[in-house]
Order: sequence, then structure tokens, then C-alpha cells
Amino acid sequence: MSIRNIIIRELFPYLKLRDRNLSFFRKIYIYTEIVAQLWVIIWLLLYLGLPLLATNSYHDKNIAFYTYEPVDNKKIKSYFAQIASVIQKTPFYIDKQKKITFHLMNNHAMYAILNPVEFLPNRQTFAVTIGQNIFLNNAHVNTNEAYACDGVKDNLDAILVHESIHAMQNTNYGWFYSAFRMPYWVKEGYAIYSAWKLSRYNESKIIEYLKTQKTGTNRWSIFLKDQLYGLMVKHAIEQMHYSVDDLHRGKVDYDTVYRDMMKYYTIKK
Repeated sequence: MSIRNIIIRELFPYLKLRDRNLSFFRKIYIYTEIVAQLWVIIWLLLYLGLPLLATNSYHDKNIAFYTYEPVDNKKIKSYFAQIASVIQKTPFYIDKQKKITFHLMNNHAMYAILNPVEFLPNRQTFAVTIGQNIFLNNAHVNTNEAYACDGVKDNLDAILVHESIHAMQNTNYGWFYSAFRMPYWVKEGYAIYSAWKLSRYNESKIIEYLKTQKTGTNRWSIFLKDQLYGLMVKHAIEQMHYSVDDLHRGKVDYDTVYRDMMKYYTIKK
């Protein structure tokens, strides 16, 4: 078989079904290939064509919004101003920051197609950041509300700031480092910490929770753990005076920060 024919058969796996004497397991494998290929095609078409479905759009120097419900452009501009005022204070913000594109969706099925994490046990995802594109699960600009997959609610502007931090982490430290090498407690904790002033959740609630819970944090939900990491990042920066860059580069020890924080808030476990 020529190399050309091999490539064509791999691009169009249904052609393999024409082979005679295919075993049952071989047929299952080929059908799996076909389904996977169709899924990738649908995902790419939706990913690339999503802006065409938007009802409103707003573009500025470093931020673009696409909304999928009728929204006054003045409202979107106010969101831009709110987010810009927060993220531009981030130490690793740069003027040449790649444009961050928000897709403020209110269609859970569409979000589920775009976000593979939706199918994992973590149901407390408000959004997913893919490079510089941010897709929100259930976002409503008019009411400033965003809902996670399990129905947990927070302020939309806080979620936008949180995800903007992740996009900037990708830009400043590289996607690979951000995804696989950056300490998770710093990656999520810094995003939580940056958005707290806009969020319905803040450090006082997690401190109170720490003081009242008798069990260790290993049984906490992912959402609560992320809030704890936000408190740890806040303590590391404001009380222990570590730099934001040292935190992101893994130069700060988790246990050292945790112990010092617990001592600072006089919490005994």
C-alpha cells in the first residue's frame, strides 16, 4: 500500500471498513476512530465559529467580549473598565499582553462540548481557559451572575478577573509551565486572591471555615480548597512578603506558608 493511500485511510478511517475479514475488535477500534474524528471536527467548527453566533461583541486593546444574550454595550464597557482596573495592577501584566477573549455563554450544552473538564468529577467549574480564550458556563452580564456546573453562583466580574489571571499566567510563564509545572495552589490561589474584592466569597469566610472545621482540609471540596489557596497566597504576599514571581516559579514552600498562616490566624488543627 502506498504512503498516499495510508494517509488517506488515516484521514478517512471509514475507508478501513471496506477491508474484508475484519475482526470484531478491529471494527470497534475503527468505529472509535471515526467517532473521535467527528468529535474533533465538531469541536473545531464550534471553537472557531462561535463568534458568529454572538449577539453582542466588544473589542478593546487587550480584551474582547462575545455575549450570547442581548446586552447593552455600555454594560459591557463597564465590565471592561472593571476588569482592566484589576488585572493591570498584576505584577506580571505587560502592555503587550495577548488579547484575552471572553465568551460569556448561557448555553450549558455548548459549554460542555467546548470544555472536556465538564465531564470529569469536578462539577464546580465556572469557566475554562484555553490559551487566551475563556469560555464561561452560564454567564449573565445584565445581572452580574455566573453559575458553575453544579449551580454554585458568584459575581460574573469576579470570574472574569479570575480567568484573566489564568490567561496572563499562560502568557507570562508559558502554557506548558502554567499547565504542568506551576504549583497548583499558586496558580488557583493567585487567581482567587486577585478576584476576592469582586467576589461573593472572601478571606473572612474561609478563615471562619478553617476555625470551625474539626477535620483536615483533605476532605474539603475543590471549591473550598481553592479558596484556602487564595488565603495562603494572600498571606504569603502580604505577611511573609514573598514576590508574586517567586510564588509562580515554585520557590515558595507550601507547608511553610500553611503553617505560618495557621499560626498567624491562631488556628490549631
